[in-house]
Amino acid sequence: MGFKKFFVVIGIGLIFTIFFAYGMEVFYESPDYDCWDLLDKNETRDPYFNPKNDPTYRACEETYDIESEKHARVGFIALGSIAIVAIAAGILLTGLDAVGSGLLSGGIFLFIYTTLRYWGFLNKYLRLSLIGFALAALLYFGYTKIDKKAKQ
Repeated sequence: MGFKKFFVVIGIGLIFTIFFAYGMEVFYESPDYDCWDLLDKNETRDPYFNPKNDPTYRACEETYDIESEKHARVGFIALGSIAIVAIAAGILLTGLDAVGSGLLSGGIFLFIYTTLRYWGFLNKYLRLSLIGFALAALLYFGYTKIDKKAKQ
C-alpha cells in the first residue's frame, strides 16, 4: 500500500467514526447534567457541604445515571451495528482497496469508540466477552479474507 493510499484509508476511517459518533449526538442527544442547579449556592460555599446529603440532588443524580446508561446502551447498539456492517462491507469490497480498507478501519474505530462509551456500564465478564469476540472476529477475518487473498 502506497503512502497516499495509506492516508486515504486512515482519513476514511477517522472521518467515518467522527461522522457517525457526532450523528448519534445530533439525533439522540446525551442527557443534560443539571443537578448542581438544584442546590442553594450559599450552601455550596460551605467547605463541609456534601451534595450527596441533599435528597433533591441525590434524586436528580440517580435519574441522570439511569438516563445516561440508557443513552449509552442505545448508542452502543446503534453504533455497534453500524460498525459491524462497515467492517463486513470493508472486507467484502475487495475491488476497491482504499475504500474497502477505509470502511474496515472506520468500522474498527467506531466499534472501539462505542465500546469505550459503554464500557463503564458493563460488568467484568461482559467486558471480557466483548474483547474476546472482537479479537476472534478480527483474527478470523484477517486469516480468511486478507491473508488468503494476499497468498493468491
